[in-house]
Amino acid sequence: MSIVLLAPNAKLAQQVPAILTIEAEYGSIVWEGSRYTAAHHQPAGSIYAGRHLAGLALTGRPSPCNDPAIPVVESGIIGVSHLDLDTFGGVMRAHPVRGNEWGNGVGTHFGPDAQAFWDLAERIDVNGAHRLPELCQDPTLVNRLNGFWAWSRDRPRAPWDRVSDVTSEVDQAALVLLELFVDDPARIEAGQAFVAGEAALNERTFEYVTGIVGGPHAVVRHTEDRAFVNHLYRTPGGDLHEAIVGWDRVAGIVTISIANPEEWPHVSCRAIVQQLWGPEAGGHPGIAGGPRGLYLGEAEVERAVQALLAALGKPA
Repeated sequence: MSIVLLAPNAKLAQQVPAILTIEAEYGSIVWEGSRYTAAHHQPAGSIYAGRHLAGLALTGRPSPCNDPAIPVVESGIIGVSHLDLDTFGGVMRAHPVRGNEWGNGVGTHFGPDAQAFWDLAERIDVNGAHRLPELCQDPTLVNRLNGFWAWSRDRPRAPWDRVSDVTSEVDQAALVLLELFVDDPARIEAGQAFVAGEAALNERTFEYVTGIVGGPHAVVRHTEDRAFVNHLYRTPGGDLHEAIVGWDRVAGIVTISIANPEEWPHVSCRAIVQQLWGPEAGGHPGIAGGPRGLYLGEAEVERAVQALLAALGKPA
């Protein structure tokens, strides 16, 4: 039986002989599997460039959750760098059935009835959660996605300093998705409560807005519990801004993002964080963060704010 191991940084990843890797990308470093590598966040020109990039719709790589070329791995190691819906979907394509715990993974989770959900998951993965209202107007799909986020938000985080076995997390995610695909009332209700909690999160994490007179502005948000805040482009007062710099004081994580990357084709969040913190920092043009496992303090938050605003302020 295959196992799923999470390596939080590139150095640890290189010590693990994975048969398959799923979105195991550490900035410009890709942890490759000996049999297959499901990666799609590298820039144009790379063999791991995504099909969401301009001009690569037919030749670029799909998100792992929507990649039918991922092989089933009966035994050996499946490697990941993090756990989100896209990663879970990719692993589920490869992870064989575990008795009767969650049924036929390929037939149940990736049949025709589920395709619209995975299409939405791919769009969210490459465009950001803040784009959900414009990416999908189907209330059933939105409720299912919010239900999954409600579950995943409360999951324990893998440690930053060692490789972790996350096989059981994949199995739990698969069960949750099965429940959501039949619109389980408890899961849907949890998703609705999650949405209601976003307003409270907006209030709690908002610090200030800063920017260029007559130009773009960034919302600066602080948290202490690794809450994801880089989708809250509206202030508690309802003002919408172009960018976010989010900082977790405890974990030392800095994440920068742009609300609508296509409006700023000359700006790459990924390039900015790599200029600030080196090649293991990464993400993609619309959202990116510092290297996994590196603590970034308040001075680095300010550097990130200035670098992001400087990039946004330059002419295209």
